[in-house]
Amino acid sequence: MLSGDTIDFFPSAARDFQQKESFLESQLNETIKGVTFCGCKYVLRKNFSTFIQLIRHLAVLGGKIFFIPRRDGLILSTYNSTTYSYTRIFFDEGCFSEISSSNEMEEEDGCCMSRNAALSAFKIPPEIAKATESLTFDVETSGDYMDLIIVGPDKLRRYCKIELITFNNPRIKSEDFTRTNVFSFVSPIPLWKSVFTGKSNNHCQIVLEIQNESLIIRRKDPKTETLSRSKIVMNMKKFIEFEFQRPVKISLSYHEFAIAYKISNLLSGFISMEIVEGHVPIKFSLYQSQSINFEMYCPGSIDDVTA
Repeated sequence: MLSGDTIDFFPSAARDFQQKESFLESQLNETIKGVTFCGCKYVLRKNFSTFIQLIRHLAVLGGKIFFIPRRDGLILSTYNSTTYSYTRIFFDEGCFSEISSSNEMEEEDGCCMSRNAALSAFKIPPEIAKATESLTFDVETSGDYMDLIIVGPDKLRRYCKIELITFNNPRIKSEDFTRTNVFSFVSPIPLWKSVFTGKSNNHCQIVLEIQNESLIIRRKDPKTETLSRSKIVMNMKKFIEFEFQRPVKISLSYHEFAIAYKISNLLSGFISMEIVEGHVPIKFSLYQSQSINFEMYCPGSIDDVTA
């Protein structure tokens, strides 16, 4: 749920903006002064479009998004209690122009908003996102709302308060998963373009099978267990890294794989996948990540391929 004054980024709003700018700033300052703040305030002046797209990708993976403030950056995560999939994106301090933290902040504390609130608040047209000058928001560990100010073209501002929901951090960590030697790869993103283009079905599964130094990819109907007749064959030599202990067949959600592909494409030119030991067996991550680190853990089945 959104509340507060909102000004759209259109030329016709310029006069209204001039009249309301001081009111919006004073309203935000009064909100902050009246409460003992515990958390972090962030100012983002670059990569705004990337930040918005990542929030929207997280929103479609789970029903809520967790904002966990850190003095050295920000963690965004989502957890699907039905599939047990978990996705975590860490932005280091270099992603932000300013980070201001309170002394009372505790590790792993944060706030949480619903999928609908996130999709509504961060629904910014691409042409506006590209021209946005700054995004200011606070991640408060004890507040009921998140204050958001977006400065757009011609200094027009959009101000809103985003209603937060109960914060129940799943507290899942990378250390909860152990690397195995069963299967892993690092691949250039373009290799997967044909897999994720065309008509998609988010309810189907994608099946990866190692066979004769090739990776064979098909889709599968989870209800009937029927494999598609069409297939895509990738030569292992086109991968940057490709390791496997034994021939296996891996089945996982097409929807989750597609989101991992989109996030990897947004942040890097490569996609990395491996089999891990943990409450779910599949991990996606970035290859040679820098200021933004991405990890997704999702369910799937791993079966041996018999000759």
